[in-house]
Amino acid sequence: MNRQAYTLCLCLGLLVVVYSGCTTLTNAQDPDVNTTTLLETVNPLVAQLYLNQKALRTAYLDLRSLAQGAAFVGKDALLNHLQKACLYIDKAQRSAHHQWELLSLLDAIRRERAQDYFTLRLNGLEAAMFESTYDLAFLGTYQAFIDLPAAHSDIERAMTLIRENRTLYTGLIRSLTPLAHPKGTSRHTL
Repeated sequence: MNRQAYTLCLCLGLLVVVYSGCTTLTNAQDPDVNTTTLLETVNPLVAQLYLNQKALRTAYLDLRSLAQGAAFVGKDALLNHLQKACLYIDKAQRSAHHQWELLSLLDAIRRERAQDYFTLRLNGLEAAMFESTYDLAFLGTYQAFIDLPAAHSDIERAMTLIRENRTLYTGLIRSLTPLAHPKGTSRHTL
């Protein structure tokens, strides 16, 4: 009986430590925001970003298969345009995957480094937004020169996913901004 009580107390103590460590992440800008609230807001966006980057990968592979088939038809311009479109879809997928990788770690960030981390994530999300603008523009340009309906479908699917990612990036930026360093300030620490 004594051993069971000790085990129960140990488990309850660990539970209290884990729970208090997971729900007290705050910062000086907005002390009312905590980890639980942040994760409830951000996790659905991060999960959708994961699904979108997987769908972008599928669109890339489908278009790459068409490009490999076009290599045998002898239309060099078509092959070139398909390969360029593949590059921009792959670039957008890698960018989304990178953002997902870093944002999926939010619950593991140490409290004393959270504000720095959120500032870096905001910078990364803003860069991803900027890059996706060019990805969409170049995909639209190459799509105009491709005369395969299946390729048009794959490119359009990829462009829709990239637009959705931009919406997700906007939501993530809105959620993380109150927790980051204010714009125009920098904090250099090693």
